[in-house]
Amino acid sequence: MKLGISIAAALLCVAAIPSQTVTHYWVDAVAGNDSSPGTRAQPFKSLTWAVGFQFQDSHVHVMPGVYSPATTGDFADPSSGQPAQIRLASYQNLKITGVDKATCILDFGGGNGPWGFISIVSGCVDIEISDLTMRNSGVDPWGNGAISVDHGAQSVDIHNCYFEQTYSTLILWGGYDVAFHDNVITDATPNTGNWPSVGVRVRTDVTKGDRSYIYNNTFYAIGHGISWSNDANNPQQWIMNNVCRDVTAKAYPNGAYAGSHIVFENNLAYNSGTWNYDPVIGPNGSAPMLSATNLEVDPMLTNPAAGDYSLAAGSPCIEGGSAMVHPYQMNDYAGNNRAVDSDEDGVAVPDMGAIETTDLTLGVSNFAQGQTMTIDIQVANPGNWIGGALFFAFAENPTYNPMWGMFGPDLNALITNPSTPIPLQLQMLVPVNAALNDLWIYTEVIGLKIIGSTVVLKGTGMTKSLL
Repeated sequence: MKLGISIAAALLCVAAIPSQTVTHYWVDAVAGNDSSPGTRAQPFKSLTWAVGFQFQDSHVHVMPGVYSPATTGDFADPSSGQPAQIRLASYQNLKITGVDKATCILDFGGGNGPWGFISIVSGCVDIEISDLTMRNSGVDPWGNGAISVDHGAQSVDIHNCYFEQTYSTLILWGGYDVAFHDNVITDATPNTGNWPSVGVRVRTDVTKGDRSYIYNNTFYAIGHGISWSNDANNPQQWIMNNVCRDVTAKAYPNGAYAGSHIVFENNLAYNSGTWNYDPVIGPNGSAPMLSATNLEVDPMLTNPAAGDYSLAAGSPCIEGGSAMVHPYQMNDYAGNNRAVDSDEDGVAVPDMGAIETTDLTLGVSNFAQGQTMTIDIQVANPGNWIGGALFFAFAENPTYNPMWGMFGPDLNALITNPSTPIPLQLQMLVPVNAALNDLWIYTEVIGLKIIGSTVVLKGTGMTKSLL
């Protein structure tokens, strides 16, 4: 009873949170209508309409369904029926978030479309795209792809997405503080012309104010992984902690090096058709690209052919990455935070690739007003665990703490103390309260585990739910 009261009190404490300035819109490919007001109860049907409704301070929530030219009219010119972009120009503080990336699908309809079906151009500031599946961009010898970003865009964050058959998934012409991370890119359309498919094309120019971060992604069964420029324009690029396996051409192709603003480290390549790295090119134009931090070994993905991109035990990717200092510290593709001591040596180091290894998992189901919520905490080797502390947080943009994970945590929303035995399953009725409407609720568990004779702190994944 005391625990239930604590959870209910934490949920109801949002009444004290100042009202948000962000306007929330909803799209539903199955039940929506573009003549509706775009509320949760009466959602829009198409993403194109929802995004075009307001240019700033908006959050578009994408409900399960297929958004395509055939189903919702997205990604096609209604007058000609030809492929068309969703073009974002001068948008500020816009989020496009799928409620479940496995079932929230943007299908571009194939055919030879534009350079980036979602185009983010000059004047855009604070654009976030996450938790979506994007597929079927068609075949083009150069530029056809899912997303493009151009010079003059600022603070663009693309993360926690699944891309399948998106010929040039991200075409990064420019932009300041553009991040592409914790994504899985797979099965891109094979080469049918002069250019193989590419996961990410980086073509930035520091003289135009560009700066980009490509990190903690997994590329599987595609043409190229990351094609990056390193020319006299001195692009500012951080390419780190990526995994490329089974590419038909090169994992990390690049041009002749003349720049000085590139960090290229802790990347892995395996089983390329020609070679994994351009072997004569390295940082600052001297050392070979292949070094102690950039590996050519089997990443030991669990079962990528079946869609499991996690790391098997013994993978060289486990704690093989670098801790990054950048504007976007987020959780991994599966929702786990990166502050996990996977090899239990006392130091938490990020893994390579999109999915962090953890032996403590958190599941939350039926997290909705008026529903009986279930919180399920599971661990590997239960006998080695002392207990765990469970936290809630309520925020649009929870802050990241390298030690604790996604949100700090919020000590005012402590649900269980560290001595609470785990594994643990909790159930409670979520109250119905207008203060909870359209708020993201972040849930995180921090675990204490015995390693040898020492008690260590281990964090795990964060889950988020929309009330």
